[in-house]
Amino acid sequence: MGLPMIYSLIIDAGTSSIRGIIFDTDHQIVHIASQRYFMDVSEDGTALQKAECYQVCLEKMMQECAEWAAGRKGKMHRIALTAGRSSVLPVDEKGDPLGPIMMWYDKRPQDICDRLNADYGDEIYRVTGMYARPMFSAPKMRWLKENYPAVYEQSHKLVGIQDYLIFLLTGEWVTDLTFASRTNLLDLNSNRWSDRMLEIFGIDEQKLCRLVEPGSEVGILKKSWQNRGFDTETKIYTAGGDQQCSAIGQGLLASGKIGINNGTASYVAACSRRRLEDKEKVIHVNKGAVLGTWIMEASNMGTGSVYDWMRKILFDYEEDAVSIEAMNQALNNSTAGADGIMAWPYLAGKGMPDWDCHKAGGVLNLKLSSTKENIARAFLEALVFEIADCYRRIERMVGRPEVIQVSGGLSKMPLFNQLLADVLDRKLVTVSCKETTGIGAYISMLLGCGEIEEKDISDILIQEKTAVYTPEIEQVTLYTALQKKRRQIEERMPFEAISE
Repeated sequence: MGLPMIYSLIIDAGTSSIRGIIFDTDHQIVHIASQRYFMDVSEDGTALQKAECYQVCLEKMMQECAEWAAGRKGKMHRIALTAGRSSVLPVDEKGDPLGPIMMWYDKRPQDICDRLNADYGDEIYRVTGMYARPMFSAPKMRWLKENYPAVYEQSHKLVGIQDYLIFLLTGEWVTDLTFASRTNLLDLNSNRWSDRMLEIFGIDEQKLCRLVEPGSEVGILKKSWQNRGFDTETKIYTAGGDQQCSAIGQGLLASGKIGINNGTASYVAACSRRRLEDKEKVIHVNKGAVLGTWIMEASNMGTGSVYDWMRKILFDYEEDAVSIEAMNQALNNSTAGADGIMAWPYLAGKGMPDWDCHKAGGVLNLKLSSTKENIARAFLEALVFEIADCYRRIERMVGRPEVIQVSGGLSKMPLFNQLLADVLDRKLVTVSCKETTGIGAYISMLLGCGEIEEKDISDILIQEKTAVYTPEIEQVTLYTALQKKRRQIEERMPFEAISE
């Protein structure tokens, strides 16, 4: 009787689903299990998720993965986790939730950020690499303290999604530096919670998790998982934040690359071996998922979320492959420049560089002859203009790249990719493997446990098949003129007054 097959499980907890990605010993993805859930978003900027959803979906996903492995006479001998960053969940000493999770998308701390940035903004940026923004954890913790003081006082810990999942698996409260660097509380130079930031935000350090490096082993799987088909000696690792892991999976650790990851929001990222300074203090500087690396990020507030809004409101389509294909075909039949229609896609607020959660979207130049296809085209073009602004800020910081790599859900849409190439006036490639975050998390774990060295990463990355998009001169000219016109309108249009 031979030895059982050995597998590694990567848990990737995103905004809308938790995924279990199984790797074999040849570093190949052999199975993916997924459980979906939905964030509850309100008009006042509230964005919540029940912690119980994560627990139930984790259990179902783990069960499927265990059964899959058992059917092949195999077992999981290690598990690594990555997740969306900057959500906040208050828990008691038993680890039971004291309320829902404030998701990264929650915009209610905007006023707190405005106050703190007015008084301490430059200091916050110097220490943490970011101004206070609603998407980060510390402003949410402060909001919780001001609006629900009893919950804050009763909380044993204030944790993120990854921290909570690690606790469910191991019973330990730990977080790694990549997640900590998205809180506004980590001193990037010392890799410790900053006493000064804790003072500014009014947060008690004992309510935070113990800090570890990304790729670290954080515990052993609890015995309660044994009856679900897991070995109780299974080791658990923290791989790092989703965007940091995606950067590894896109191959951005190699010099001369910038990545654009288009999910619920869009993130433009580049990696560095040293902390780079942004003179404009706009770019977010965070810890990378590989020890000794840094990741520079620029992002908007909504890309996939705006796309979904168009699908539901303009086309009344369901979220299935047939409907999405029909909408994409309708967009292909639209007119470049959207027949003069101009949109501002701030349906979830304005991202970089302004970071104004109160700013709303808008449309100009509608006529009786306007079609829903061209209205949707105007929003798609506007999203690309926003991403292009983020990209140019990263390029000014790190230099023009040899390669721009595009990944994420919308990278499956050729029109979107071509628009990016035309607006940026840069050649770009789409990453063939859509599991860049999971692959990056797997690599982070392998590096952390010493199984591979950094020079071995390129052997694991699965990016053989790519589509190349080259700028089309006529479209570059058109969109350059449109961007100039948009800037002129934005200088004269009182968006703040309209949004009030």
